[in-house]
Amino acid sequence: MNEDSDINKLNNYSTTDNIINKTNNNITDNNSDKIIKEDSLNELDIIYINKKYKKISAYGYCPRCNNNWDNGDIFKFLKKINPNLSDEELIKKSNYYGWTIENKKRFSKLKLVECSMTTYMCMYCLSFFSINELEF
Repeated sequence: MNEDSDINKLNNYSTTDNIINKTNNNITDNNSDKIIKEDSLNELDIIYINKKYKKISAYGYCPRCNNNWDNGDIFKFLKKINPNLSDEELIKKSNYYGWTIENKKRFSKLKLVECSMTTYMCMYCLSFFSINELEF
């Protein structure tokens, strides 16, 4: 394996700020929406990607079961479950979760494990993730 060409291949579709999602034999770069067929990458490429991207997006896909953790925009989610509230009231409630009009945040489907307060659990496969592994 020519290490230089493999690293160049990776650099063609990724930067250190991006998060990689792996689904159905594809690897997706979230920031550029480029999809690379996993079978076009060898095992060392996958290891390089995993080392380069240490944090897992709390709104991406579970690296173990591939289920989507994104539970949607906080304001839209609250509006859906509180249809009788005015937009002003919903904005106040959304602000409680850190959502602002300028900085729209999302809910994740990850469940905080209350006894540890530093561990989250995938609700689909029951895998555990340290808060240090996740990017919110």
